[in-house]
Order: sequence, then C-alpha cells, then structure tokens
Amino acid sequence: MFIFNLAGPQFLTLYVVAMVSAWWFSRRIKQGLLKDQPTSQPSIYELAYLAGGADRALSTALARLAHHGHVLQGPHTIQVTSARPLPPSTLPLERGLFRQIESEQPARLTTGRHTALPLQQIASSLAQGGWLVNPLAPNTLRVNRLAALPLLVLMAVGLVKIGVGLMSDKPVFLLVLAVLFTGVLFWGARQSIAQPVTYVESHLRHQRAQNEALHTTVSRNSQHLSLDDLSLAVALFGTTVLASTALSWVQSNSNNPAGGSSSDSGTTGGGGDSSCGGGGGCGGCGGG
Repeated sequence: MFIFNLAGPQFLTLYVVAMVSAWWFSRRIKQGLLKDQPTSQPSIYELAYLAGGADRALSTALARLAHHGHVLQGPHTIQVTSARPLPPSTLPLERGLFRQIESEQPARLTTGRHTALPLQQIASSLAQGGWLVNPLAPNTLRVNRLAALPLLVLMAVGLVKIGVGLMSDKPVFLLVLAVLFTGVLFWGARQSIAQPVTYVESHLRHQRAQNEALHTTVSRNSQHLSLDDLSLAVALFGTTVLASTALSWVQSNSNNPAGGSSSDSGTTGGGGDSSCGGGGGCGGCGGG
C-alpha cells in the first residue's frame, strides 16, 4: 500500500498527526455521545458531592447534625448527644453518619458501613440527572470502545510499518515509541469516562458567585444562620467557612476541608435535600 511505501520521516510525521487527530476524535465522540444535559437542580448533598465528592457530602452532614445539636466535639472525638434524638425526617446520609459516630469510636468522617449506601445513592441520583456519568453503564462502555477504535486502528498501522521497516533493515525506534504512546492513549480512551466537567464547574462557579455573601455571613453570624444556608455554605465552600465559628471543630474533623470538585468521582441514587436554587536527521523514525 502507498502509506507503507512512505519514507520513514514522512510516515512518522503522518503518524503523529493521525495520532493527535484520533485522540481529539476520541474526546469529541465521548463528549457528544455521553453528554447528558442535567435535567434538574442538584440537592444540597448532591451539590456538596459535585463540589468535593464524598468528603464534602459527609462534612455537610456533620455540620447539619452539629447545628441540630445531635453531635458535638467530645474530649477526644466526636460524640452523639442523647438530649436530641434524630427526628423521623432525618435524611439518609445524616442518619447513617449519626449511627457511624455512635458505633465507631474514635469516630471518623469517612465512608463506612452506615454511610456507604447513602453516598452511593447520591452519586447514582447525580448520574441519573445527567450530572455524572456512570462508568459501568452499557452505553458508557460502548462509547468508550467506539472512541478508542481509531487509536486501535492507528496502532495496527504503526505495527505493520514497523514490520516493514524491520524487514527492510530500516531504523524504527522513534516509530516504536510513537506506537507505544498510542497504546497509552488507547488504554486511557478505554478506561476514562466523559464527565460533564465543564457544565458542572460552570454551575459551581455560578452558585459560589451567587452565594458569596454566605462565606462572610457564616463566620460572623453562624449561630443565627438557617440550617439551609449553613448547609449550602459548607457544600459550596467547604468547612473552612466554619473556621472562626462555634462549629470550627467540624473543620478539624473533616477530610480535605476545601477540596475540589468531584468530577473524577465514581458514580454509583438519591440523597437529597432542598434544591440549591439558584525529515532529514530522523534516524530511526519509521522504517521507510
């Protein structure tokens, strides 16, 4: 074939251009086929999950429990209080975290036996709403295979050209490196998922800008802040907003108090609360 008769530098140049094009195609096809426009506003816990993953959701739950007086900071660890039992309307993640604190001493703000299911439900709800992509969904797997196909074809072409070069006693070292790098891109295309990262980050930026005043209000007047406002502040900005408040111990017990978004989180339904609202010299290039 004509392509295999190209000189080494020419083939390598064409191969690199094709590799970059295949990688771009892989990303575009994922964005086009897996991009679901979110169908609803995320709840408080879903917003926290988007902003900081499971850690942020757990921190929000702890802040809510503390605000209600259900938990407090003991001499050595977080403790539950017997004065105010959980009401029937308590949300699943809060109830799970309360039980976890009650049964595990010293208490740890981590995904455990009582909080794993509520967190999984929150992630699944986000996936169903188009905020996250489920990496194990049949459609996701099909799209990943389709997106990786051009890279696989390109690898096959490169391997054939390497064989041609070896039979002709031509240097192929640079082409071997290029094919290996294509293999890395192929593996990444098969494994990665197309999260709607841009839309999520845009939504979080909008929510943070819209609720920037909460950042100051929490630190100055946390005791008189409504539960919803406190929850929204922690969900959006992390427990750092509690640093100078009576609930500062929530920050000291949190993992990654001001962590980033959960766009790399795995997805696995429905925790929730109120809506958040608002050439030459190319030795070894290609066996030609």
